[in-house]
Amino acid sequence: MVGQLTIQAYIKGHWHDAMVLSVSDAQKVDESRCAASYAQSYLVEFIDKFETLFEPAVSVNLPLSWNPVDSKGYPPFVYDIIPAGAARKSLQRRFGGERPVGMDMGFFLLSRCTPSPIGHLRVKESFEQIDQTRKEAFARKEVVERTSDFLEYAYESGAALGGATGAQGEAPKLIMVEGEDGDLYADAMLCDEHARRHWLVKFARNQGTERDKNILRTEYHYYKAISQLGLNTIATDGLVLEEADKPSLWMPRFDRRVA
Repeated sequence: MVGQLTIQAYIKGHWHDAMVLSVSDAQKVDESRCAASYAQSYLVEFIDKFETLFEPAVSVNLPLSWNPVDSKGYPPFVYDIIPAGAARKSLQRRFGGERPVGMDMGFFLLSRCTPSPIGHLRVKESFEQIDQTRKEAFARKEVVERTSDFLEYAYESGAALGGATGAQGEAPKLIMVEGEDGDLYADAMLCDEHARRHWLVKFARNQGTERDKNILRTEYHYYKAISQLGLNTIATDGLVLEEADKPSLWMPRFDRRVA
């Protein structure tokens, strides 16, 4: 089963088809040949950036080139966008039944559930599956009060939460965008021109015990402290620890700016 995906890159306010990723066997990707080829249109558009510090490569290990690069399994940069940790578990429960028979789960999640991962890359085929006509909005209070159960609540309500679980790590996280109306939308569901703020919402990991909750609370104070020391950290303007049945840490995203 041959598989192919298009990697898009966000450059200067626009998404570009940057690279075609082809695997010789989408059933056993780790053992298959994977070819990473920059799109010719992308290379032509940025030809003046070749071999400069400003070339829009998808990875430092894959500089702009007319030649494809082969590897066994995925090239390393893919592991930064493929769902992992708590996000992978949640997505497998929700969408695993849609996976074609025999297809590698990781390849399926890349093609289905990466419309808006952290960073400037996304999978085109995944984004195209989002129903852009549906833009369910949620009040911040709903997210705060339902904590890590919010995602299941939203799915059960019929919401199309494209990109909301695109963050890595073992702690449950949501990627949300705040619109001009003050409501929250799943990332990739709201056009950038209507975004007022981009949020990474983090919840207590593991079973959400009191110790897990305190770890999250400590993380909030840690960010505030190192910011006061003048060290480079996430923006503390807007950084908030919300308390409900379980705490949630609301962090301004470091990889997004309001258009």
